[in-house]
Amino acid sequence: MKLVKAWWMTLGMFTIVPVPPVWDEDAKPWVVPLLPLAGLFPGFLAAGVAWFASQADFSQLLESVLVLLAWHLGTGFIHADGLMDTSDALFSRASREKRLAILKDPHVGSFAVISLSVVLLLQLAALETLTSQTYILWPWLAIPVLSRSWASLAVLLTPKVLTDGYASQFRSTQKIRFILIPLAALAGLPILTFSLGGWAGLAVASLLSVAAASAWMTLQRSFGGISGDLAGFILVISETAALLAWAMIPEVF
Repeated sequence: MKLVKAWWMTLGMFTIVPVPPVWDEDAKPWVVPLLPLAGLFPGFLAAGVAWFASQADFSQLLESVLVLLAWHLGTGFIHADGLMDTSDALFSRASREKRLAILKDPHVGSFAVISLSVVLLLQLAALETLTSQTYILWPWLAIPVLSRSWASLAVLLTPKVLTDGYASQFRSTQKIRFILIPLAALAGLPILTFSLGGWAGLAVASLLSVAAASAWMTLQRSFGGISGDLAGFILVISETAALLAWAMIPEVF
């Protein structure tokens, strides 16, 4: 029952799925560990829109725009918001204390706008290529689950840098059971992508992991830890890298 409540809480926090008004303090520690599974919803949503758009014979650009909107709308743009907040702080070239202050500031700066614009353009370009290829389901699901596995692990294992926000409610050291789901996904999904897409499928999963790990290390050096916004940055950057890799490696199909 605790895991069921935690699952509803996870969907309620990280997707736009309408869920029962359930909140249980005892179930709260499982919310971030269940984040990888929440990636299935935006994945299915984007996959469904991609299939429908292809059947409707829309233009390539319209198809890619609709899929891009579905990809982010499924999360309520929560992770894009993390990308923007992090970018303002990360690219400010200020001291660590000033970066943390910028990270907490709700106002949007120029680096946030530029970063989101660049990321959306890269994702749109990748999706325009992908929607022109033969339709296949599994990458739409594997990418968001893998990206959220890295974000979940970062929150669970990295010291927290802010006293507010959801990530701050988790200790830096968690019991082993809390990291089993993201670790299982990180270990199992590359094997699955290899079995389904061969070396090209493995390359997509590997490049996502390289991008996520690199972003994680960069943020630790710059901020000294993690926050919810920083985890969102890891997620969006790694997904963008995976979409670009998928678009540039047609042998995945």
